Amino acid sequence: MENKNILRIPLAFCMILWASIGVVTRVIDLNSFELAFFRAFLALPILIIFLKFSKSPNKSIPIKYIIYYLFTGALIAIAWAFLFQGYKYTTLTNAVLLYNMCPVYVMIFSKFFLKEKITFIKFISILGCFLGLYLLIQHDLNLKGALNQGSIWALSSGILYAIIVILNKKANQKNSKIDTIFITFLQLLGASLVLLPYQIINNSFIKMFHLGFSNIILLLILAIVHTAIAYIIYFSTYKKLEAIEIVSFSYLEPLFTILFGVLIYNEKIILTQALGGAFILGFTLFGEVYNIKKKN
Repeated sequence: MENKNILRIPLAFCMILWASIGVVTRVIDLNSFELAFFRAFLALPILIIFLKFSKSPNKSIPIKYIIYYLFTGALIAIAWAFLFQGYKYTTLTNAVLLYNMCPVYVMIFSKFFLKEKITFIKFISILGCFLGLYLLIQHDLNLKGALNQGSIWALSSGILYAIIVILNKKANQKNSKIDTIFITFLQLLGASLVLLPYQIINNSFIKMFHLGFSNIILLLILAIVHTAIAYIIYFSTYKKLEAIEIVSFSYLEPLFTILFGVLIYNEKIILTQALGGAFILGFTLFGEVYNIKKKN
């Protein structure tokens, strides 16, 4: 029990770190596709060093899996860019809650791609989340400006990330022995490769070197701390804790993102937003806990 309590600390640390990404990306003077690229690209050396000195037996895997994870990494890069767009154009609260509709989309997509049944409990969870979605964004629907645009970006990020989860599930069903850190390395490599042409065309490397000192430090923190180190800690921890604990701790991320939005950017949360957020987080948690208990 004591060991588990110790493991919960770094897990909570990762969630709070990821919750602060919206704050960091808003400050750095790069566009969302540049941020997504440098987040992945600058994290790669740290993962290479970690893999070199780790005792992972999975240093070589079939080429088809390498291509597969490079592809899902490319999708992750686009999902990150969409989410960063959401952070820039709408409130942190809206962006993170719309992104956190992802588990609902996974339930829906699993019906078609993994042949999983939509049970009554899943149906109630999906229905509750979409009601929360309506309550959350109804005040934006009549807006034609940046706020509405940001909501669309964040929602798109959640949908795309759900597709990534489905693809990773299919891969893990076929081969569950591949080291998760090595998978992360491949996906970050794929993310870097897919966004590299954009950086070359837009002279992003030159732009990065002309950033102010504080911007460069924040960019390195985003890549090294929020990405490389956080993923190493997360994947080193989650295997040793029960799935239901991992799911429960994951909800610290949206809650702290909302808290940062209120404290740092003085974001106001109206009653319908609060109800919508409670519906989304509550029903996604309900659905995921039910799935875990059903598998056990």
